[in-house]
Amino acid sequence: MAPRLPVLVLAAFLAVLLAVLAPPAAASQADFDRGVEASRAGRYPDAVAAFKAALDDGDLDPAVYHGLGNALYRQDRRGLAIAAWLRGLELRPTDGDLLANLAHARKQTQDRLELPAPSSGPFFWQAAVSPATEVRSAGVLAALGLSLVLFGAVRRHRSGAPPRWVRLDAIGLLSVAGVLALSAALHAARLPPATVLQAQVSVRSALGAEGVELFVLHQGAVVATVERYGGGEASAAAAVLIELPDGRKGWVPSSAVDVADPAAPFPLGTAVLPPSR
Repeated sequence: MAPRLPVLVLAAFLAVLLAVLAPPAAASQADFDRGVEASRAGRYPDAVAAFKAALDDGDLDPAVYHGLGNALYRQDRRGLAIAAWLRGLELRPTDGDLLANLAHARKQTQDRLELPAPSSGPFFWQAAVSPATEVRSAGVLAALGLSLVLFGAVRRHRSGAPPRWVRLDAIGLLSVAGVLALSAALHAARLPPATVLQAQVSVRSALGAEGVELFVLHQGAVVATVERYGGGEASAAAAVLIELPDGRKGWVPSSAVDVADPAAPFPLGTAVLPPSR
C-alpha cells in the first residue's frame, strides 16, 4: 500500500504551526501590564524598569522586548531601543511590529548598514523561525513518529504486520524531526548580530594597544558578530570581532555593543546617553 503522504504532510504542518503559535515564554503579566500602563501614561523610565523586571524574571517574550524598545526610543535612547527590538526578533524573526520599528529607527542612525543576513545554508527556514521554534517542532514530530512506531509494534504483536504506510510515515516524521533538531543546533550555535550602544566606537585591527583604528561606528549600527573574546562584558579585556556587509572586520570592546542574545542581561547600566544634536 502506498504511504499516506497527506497524513505526513498534515502532521508536519500542524507541528510547525503549533510551535510557531506557542509563545517562547509567558511574560510576567504583572510586570508587563505595569510596563504597558506606564508607557501609555508617558512614564517611560517606569516602563523601562517594569519591562526590565519581566526580563530579569526570565520571562523572555518578543512583546516584552517590543515594549522595552518602545519606551527606550521615547527617551531618545535609540541604540538601546534597536538592541531591544533586535533581541525580540531573535525570538520571533517575522514579528511585523518589531521589524517596522527597527526599520524606522535605523533610518535615523548615522551608519546606514544592511542588516546582517543569517547564513542558513540548506536550512532556508531559519530566517523565519527561532531555534526554540525548531526545537518544539522537532519534538512534536518526533512524538508523532514514535507514536506510529509504538502503534506498529502493538499492531504487529496482536495481528501481524501493520500497514506499510505506518512504517513509512514514522520514518518520514522522525527524519524531518532529526533535520529540524540539527538545524536548531546549528542555528543556536551562531552568534547573533550586535548593536552599537555608545555614541561612537573605534573598530580596531587587533585586541589591545597594538591594534590600529580601522573605522568608526556610531550608536545604533547593527553589525554581524564573528567572534567573542574574554570573560564577559564586565571584563575590561572582553571584546567582540564584528564584520560589516562589505567584508571589513575589526574588534570593539564588549561594553560598546549589545550582542542580541535574548537570555543575556539587558545592558541598561552600561549604556551611554545619545549624542547631542
